Amino acid sequence: MTAAMNVATRLTASDSVEGYVGHSPTKDRGVIVDTGPELSRGRTYVDLWGRAGWEPNCHVAVDVDADAFLELLVERISALG
Repeated sequence: MTAAMNVATRLTASDSVEGYVGHSPTKDRGVIVDTGPELSRGRTYVDLWGRAGWEPNCHVAVDVDADAFLELLVERISALG
């Protein structure tokens, strides 16, 4: 574990299931966010392959339809006025 991970805050998990976010398939994975004072503050670490053994606490998109995402993003920003 790196020094940055030592000062990271582990997110707490709620009931989670594998599924979809929008049209993107997701998997439950362990995620930590560096909250230390170093240059990596805010960096997100994901145990994408489950090798670190972190308890799953987030839905992580594993395949993204870039065109559909961009269309949704533009639609939502346009709706702000």
